[in-house]
Amino acid sequence: MISASSIRSKLYNIAIKKNIAFQVIAVRFFHERLLYRLSISEYAKHFYLKGGNFIYAIQGLLTRPTVDIDLSGNKIPNEIKDLEKIFKEIAGIACDDAVTFYSETIKGQIITEHSDYSGIRLTFIAALDTIRQNIQIDIGFGDKVTPRPTDMLFPALLEGIPAPHLLAYTVETVIAEKFQTMIFLGEINSRMKDFYDVYHLLTTKSIDAEMLRQAITTTFKNRGTDLSPEHSLFSAAFRNDPARVKMWETFLKKIKSTDPVSFQQVVETIIQKLPSKLSV
Repeated sequence: MISASSIRSKLYNIAIKKNIAFQVIAVRFFHERLLYRLSISEYAKHFYLKGGNFIYAIQGLLTRPTVDIDLSGNKIPNEIKDLEKIFKEIAGIACDDAVTFYSETIKGQIITEHSDYSGIRLTFIAALDTIRQNIQIDIGFGDKVTPRPTDMLFPALLEGIPAPHLLAYTVETVIAEKFQTMIFLGEINSRMKDFYDVYHLLTTKSIDAEMLRQAITTTFKNRGTDLSPEHSLFSAAFRNDPARVKMWETFLKKIKSTDPVSFQQVVETIIQKLPSKLSV
């Protein structure tokens, strides 16, 4: 049996070595261990990893912190009671990693932040040694992955503890969904993390241009969203708006980013690299 105090000590050492807050490392570990349980469960093929943990998996510890696990459900019931039951089973899988997920605390609710697509949020409590952590899983339904889900070996923080092997989105589909959210929310968009993620994916990863075009077209059509050059996102007023610039600067401080890139530069890069209208 692995000692909980030993695990905690090793995680603390990583935090010191990488100059990252221990809380961030602890959350990464809780997420990793839940994803491992998912990966060895009978439900592994029904959930695709996306969002912040996907980006962490391909970019490493220096990517922005994330507080939730984003999944896309496939051929699985999208009712709260069904998902609560499924994740109670997953959380209850015994693993030698010193983490306990309190499956009896799992509660689900409908995600209401976006009205253009459906989703369920599950919350529950996890523990490691004396640490207690709230876990949040957001599960979307009905989205399409271009061209298809990929196999991902999710990084393990500690040696000797098995890593999750999951189905995941493609980078191009992650960009497409975040871009669609930008367009859908338009002027009311306060999700600076989407701008941050898309900018860094476009500028640091090898992107298949044709696959990205297909992913954007598929995602927008599937979610019933129009894309026009007249959209406010493509205007100078949008990227130069003082309130958004301030929101961006606050976001960078919150995540302790060392990249001083401006909001104007981020949006200009997105405009240059992503289409302003859909392919036929």
